[in-house]
Amino acid sequence: MFNFFKNDKGIALVFVLWVLVFLTIITGSFCFSARRNSEYSFYQGLHTKAYYIAEAGIHKAIADMIDAAKSNKPGKYRINTKIPPEKFFDGEFTVLISNYAGKINLNKADANLLSVVLGTFDLNEENKNIIIDSILDWRDKDHFHGLNGAEQDYYQSLPKPYDCRDGDFITISELLKVRGITKKIFNDGLKDIVSIKRDENELLPQRSSMQQYLQLENREVTSGIQTFLSLEKRREMNRIGKLYDYSKININAASPFMLMSLPKMTESLVEAIVEYRKEKDFISLSDFEKIVGKEVFTGLKDYVSLSLSRYYTITSVARVSDSDIVQRVKMDIWLDNTNFDGYKVLQRY
Repeated sequence: MFNFFKNDKGIALVFVLWVLVFLTIITGSFCFSARRNSEYSFYQGLHTKAYYIAEAGIHKAIADMIDAAKSNKPGKYRINTKIPPEKFFDGEFTVLISNYAGKINLNKADANLLSVVLGTFDLNEENKNIIIDSILDWRDKDHFHGLNGAEQDYYQSLPKPYDCRDGDFITISELLKVRGITKKIFNDGLKDIVSIKRDENELLPQRSSMQQYLQLENREVTSGIQTFLSLEKRREMNRIGKLYDYSKININAASPFMLMSLPKMTESLVEAIVEYRKEKDFISLSDFEKIVGKEVFTGLKDYVSLSLSRYYTITSVARVSDSDIVQRVKMDIWLDNTNFDGYKVLQRY
């Protein structure tokens, strides 16, 4: 009898100990999970904070660009320039702005500009002409190929046939389908100096109306009718194509690689241009001539300009103070730089 109760007490003690061990494990697991969830929530909060700091950088840059354009004075956020980090809330952001005037528009560039740029690559004259004519053939709407180009019949005769676009390039990588373009040429710099942005004027208002005029009056514009007529003038300029020249490269927006593509350009001259742009933009071509010299300028003056595209890419990188949390926001925008009334977000990355 005594042994029976003694054994029962032993079993109960062991059972109680196992229960305590089990509860300890459960409690420890719960505490660990709660701590992990708390840490996750904390870091998620930091990531969210960094994201909105980066967003603030984007919108501060846009506001500064519009104000600078309205006042016709240089702003703080210049294109193609390393801008010092700016404190915001309990973090900071760094903004980089590029303008598509520093790139070649594949859908608009003429044969001369294409020839100049391809001169940077290790191509003989025959291969260069094949690429130029084939690019022009790819984007035109007919089926007649240039002297050295290619149309539907060529692409259909390939081992893995495909159609010629016969229209605007849709993506930059589409260049790899064009006769003469190799992966080496594409990856060795060509992909970084071309764009596929469409007509600079496509997002401008297309038609005037009495309603539009009344809206201007209701906004208490200084002179509603004057602004109304200004819109008409802009549309007429768009029609005759005077707002932007696709056959030229903006010297403030061009990357070092793009600058090296220009005739007679040297590495030392590109370094001098980049050094000059650290402090300010070129405001006249005569200032640019002083940097590169008269002989070089004479050889490239037909390919450079100071005109800006309406297309910008703005990148904002934000960091939260006392942490390693970084967020990046990148945005393509269209800025109405003839009226400066607003902008449109085209793409977010």
